[in-house]
Amino acid sequence: MNEDLTRFDEACVRLSESGPAVAQSHIADVLKAIASSPSVYGVVKRCARGFDFESEFNRSKAPVGMSDYRLIPPAQITDFVAYAFGLLLHIDLRNVDLATLLSTYYRDADVNASFRRFALEIVDKFRRAVDSLTDERGTETREEGVAVSPALDGDGVTETTDVLTDCVNRISALDLGLRQKEELLVECDGLARALRSGDRTLTYVVYVGFKYALSTVPELAVHVETVGNLLNRYGLL
Repeated sequence: MNEDLTRFDEACVRLSESGPAVAQSHIADVLKAIASSPSVYGVVKRCARGFDFESEFNRSKAPVGMSDYRLIPPAQITDFVAYAFGLLLHIDLRNVDLATLLSTYYRDADVNASFRRFALEIVDKFRRAVDSLTDERGTETREEGVAVSPALDGDGVTETTDVLTDCVNRISALDLGLRQKEELLVECDGLARALRSGDRTLTYVVYVGFKYALSTVPELAVHVETVGNLLNRYGLL
């Protein structure tokens, strides 16, 4: 197994073996592993392009009995990867409250049992699905057609790309190594391109890489926070 997959798999296993009290930090670690692993990032990006997480999440809420609900994610493997990634990202962004998710859709004997169900049905399956879409050399093993995701808010795109331009100028002025600067600039350019593409799901996939790459530089914390706030305010995530 290549190093990218190993790093991703280990992060997923740590999340599954944790518990509700510490899961938030482990979810962040899974997203960091995706963002820092080119082959895993490529698979998730391919699966998520054109995938409307909000619509699919609402569609997956299925009634069970008179008052209970459960989540039934998409069965198609690439759609499931996009769905699981979107769910983890929105938990990380605090758009989805993990405690509420567990008590509403994974209700069990106690909160730990609920978390184990979530880990089994989402995290473990997500790990296996990504592994199956990546061969031993770390390349994607299949390619699917893409759908059209909902249009992005024009004002939000403009305002966010303006902040990204300021961020690029700030990076250029910082005393950083040439390679680190180039990597950070690539993340800014990638997010700007995703925004201009009008693809909501591609935007939040690319945002993961942007967020964790720039978070390594304290001087860029304000830009990272501002971009995240704008993306949320305008419904771009």
